[in-house]
Amino acid sequence: MPRSSSSSRSNTSNGGPDVDYYAVLNLLSSCTASEIKKSYQRLALTFHPDKANAANAQLAQVEFEKVKKAHAVLSDPATRAAYDAFGDKGVRMLESDPAGVDVV
Repeated sequence: MPRSSSSSRSNTSNGGPDVDYYAVLNLLSSCTASEIKKSYQRLALTFHPDKANAANAQLAQVEFEKVKKAHAVLSDPATRAAYDAFGDKGVRMLESDPAGVDVV
């Protein structure tokens, strides 16, 4: 599947680039909930630390954590809306104050 065209996300307040969760799951920003789930399941199996060989276990763990986070953000409609509107900053704002983020 093609990667998201929304990879030009702004920088976070700490100077680092936002993570493009659509790209992590190899999806377009217009993807459906079903596509998110399927991609997550496929990538979670690919990068699961218990399935990686010893030489790649550490890399697999890092990638697995990215895939888990991307799925957590994109599979929840409110978190996805905050991410789409504000990037990682919106996700962090929603995590710290769920009532304080208006994405309408």
